[in-house]
Amino acid sequence: MFIVLIKCIAINKITFLKKLNFSIWYTMGFAKELTLIQKGGIIAAKKLGHNNTEIAETIGCHRTTVTRFLAAYESGEPSKK
Repeated sequence: MFIVLIKCIAINKITFLKKLNFSIWYTMGFAKELTLIQKGGIIAAKKLGHNNTEIAETIGCHRTTVTRFLAAYESGEPSKK
């Protein structure tokens, strides 16, 4: 599933975000931690130049969740389980 998302990055930013949104819609509101797909999507979308608010709306989490995850990712902090 993640490979499909990465291929979409090269094709088109909008397509990528639509695929990302489609593949993780079922976790919205149910998961307390970000899934690996969500984490990869956050990193990829940030590298594509999207802001944290756009990413959070697409992923289905709060903007501060995206901000905290990116801060931890950039500092090399190991993620929770």
